[in-house]
Amino acid sequence: MGNLLSFFKRFRTRKNFPSKNIASEKLQQIQIEISDENVSSTSLGNKLPEESKTSAPSRNESALSNKSGPHSEKSKVNSQTETIKLNVTAAEKWKPQYEHMLRPDARLDNLRRFHNIENSPYPLPADIEEQDRLEIQHLIITHCFGSLFTMPINEILQKPGARVLDVGCGPGSWTRDVAKKYPRCEVHAVDMAKTLFDEVESLPNTFFEQGNIIEGLPYPDNYFDAVFQRYLILGLPKDKWSFAINELRRVTKVGGYVECIEPYPKSENLGPNAQILNEGSVQAITLRGIDVEIYWNLADQFKSAGLKIESETPASFPIGWGGKIGELNLLNAKMAYEGMKPFLIKAFAMTGQEFDKLNNDAMEEYSEFKSYSNSISVVGQKL
Repeated sequence: MGNLLSFFKRFRTRKNFPSKNIASEKLQQIQIEISDENVSSTSLGNKLPEESKTSAPSRNESALSNKSGPHSEKSKVNSQTETIKLNVTAAEKWKPQYEHMLRPDARLDNLRRFHNIENSPYPLPADIEEQDRLEIQHLIITHCFGSLFTMPINEILQKPGARVLDVGCGPGSWTRDVAKKYPRCEVHAVDMAKTLFDEVESLPNTFFEQGNIIEGLPYPDNYFDAVFQRYLILGLPKDKWSFAINELRRVTKVGGYVECIEPYPKSENLGPNAQILNEGSVQAITLRGIDVEIYWNLADQFKSAGLKIESETPASFPIGWGGKIGELNLLNAKMAYEGMKPFLIKAFAMTGQEFDKLNNDAMEEYSEFKSYSNSISVVGQKL
């Protein structure tokens, strides 16, 4: 972990950072090493602690109703978290302290570059450091689910003229890998933060657009054979999920597929500091209108939009243990909390130093307590 973290810190402090996904290139060997570890979504459950060997709970399992299950307290606030004095006003009406613009669609806060879109609650940055983190996150998710997608579209994407859309593409990690694997296919991608994909290397069969799904996708009806959306939990207000899923369905061809992958923000088996950090953050993003329970409600959103459920696939990701994948997820967690620091220090009513100590103390606990996080993939077909 120390070597990985120092490597990325060294990398991110360079002033003349080349305009392409270097993080992806440098992670290729790590990706190969991960693939040799055999820690997949099907095997990870066997590496989890005895009390949680079921891997990520599916929405149909008893964890929802069983009072002794891992998520039985999901609607309650842990007593340790109650010690955090959340600054409600700051969490609901957060404004940056620094208005200096790097470019018209960006702003600076705590020396990090963020998007400048008023109607979005998304609290993470849109800068080079975040590109690195999203590349790491892409490797983790792809590895733990065992593939780039769970939709049954392998044969479709091999046909000339097939089209697939990546919604909320970030720096285009998924877009790039799908385009390389299926060179005959057109891979379109859209994100509200043009700063993320504007500086990355594109391929002949990739097409990037700036757009915000909250305002509607910039594509015609029945246009794509498959539509993919991943980890937009922090970017979609709770009251916009129905509209968003209907938009995904609208641009999908009849007979085509829609897949969404979303995490459950409340991680499992946390130590005392990690629990305070995790549950306090969940409170803070809830105050910003985020649906922290979308993990459980995603399939229902698909059904309400008229999509036929094809599959629901849960997966668990170790944090700080379980080999390289756990190391990467620890780094991912640390970088994510660092990215949300400008927002969270206001929400927690903490100083920057106090927050850094809490984050660092939490990082020391994940391996000891065998912590892990859960995500779910839901696939639906447009009939």
